[in-house]
Amino acid sequence: MKAVSSSVGSVRQGEFNWMEFLKTYCNLTESEANECLYAMKRFSESEMEVISTSMLKELGIDDPLKRTKVFIGMRSYARNKRNALFIGFLITS
Repeated sequence: MKAVSSSVGSVRQGEFNWMEFLKTYCNLTESEANECLYAMKRFSESEMEVISTSMLKELGIDDPLKRTKVFIGMRSYARNKRNALFIGFLITS
């Protein structure tokens, strides 16, 4: 889990790093991540929770397994981000 946490930190600096996200949160290989990168760059980080598997298919991620991995990765990332914000709020309160 530590690798994921440090990866999130590097992703949050500047523009969102979709490649790192795809490899870290979606467990895609470099090659698989490259195949999905074009579709993912059409979204912003804040849109992750509204992206569906059908949207991913429409944007060219044809492999159902890759779509599922990306979908689960987006939900996991969003949940971790919400939890980090909540914990930060509790600490400062």
